[in-house]
Amino acid sequence: MRIPAIMLFALGVVFVGSVGPMVAAPVPKHLMKELEGDQKKLQGKWKLQSLRMGDVELGGDLRNTIEMAMEFRGNTFTMTANIAPTNQFMKSTATIKFEDSKPKRMRVTHVKTVDRDGKAIEPNGQKEGAFGYTLDGDKLTLAANSDGKDKSTAADPAKPGPNTVIMVFVRVKE
Repeated sequence: MRIPAIMLFALGVVFVGSVGPMVAAPVPKHLMKELEGDQKKLQGKWKLQSLRMGDVELGGDLRNTIEMAMEFRGNTFTMTANIAPTNQFMKSTATIKFEDSKPKRMRVTHVKTVDRDGKAIEPNGQKEGAFGYTLDGDKLTLAANSDGKDKSTAADPAKPGPNTVIMVFVRVKE
């Protein structure tokens, strides 16, 4: 089964932050802004626990074939997705910004996605997106619209529409 590009975007691009091959001087620690709120709480590694489209759980065989993990570091996000039966692999990086809104929302920009060999992938030309989220301790729920419409509007994880991809992640204990 081939996963549509929009689903891959919703699954993997959802976040990720590297500006590619450009190199900049690091910001001295004394000039760096301290992380606050949910951005601070999300730092670290997370793995996919469950996946659904609207109210339909994507379980069983499909769920068992998808390995997905993500990591938050400062204002960057990295997500990897490995979809075994189709031999699809992608790694996305992006800059992430948290917005004070209801529902809570994170916006990803400067999205760069590569395949297993490091070759650039253009997921439907999407270079940014927005996700609604809830954070409950070590459980993060992300909601993304996958209906091909404006990706700048975040979905509400508490009120998913039929084309809303809901991803539940749990913190990886180190």
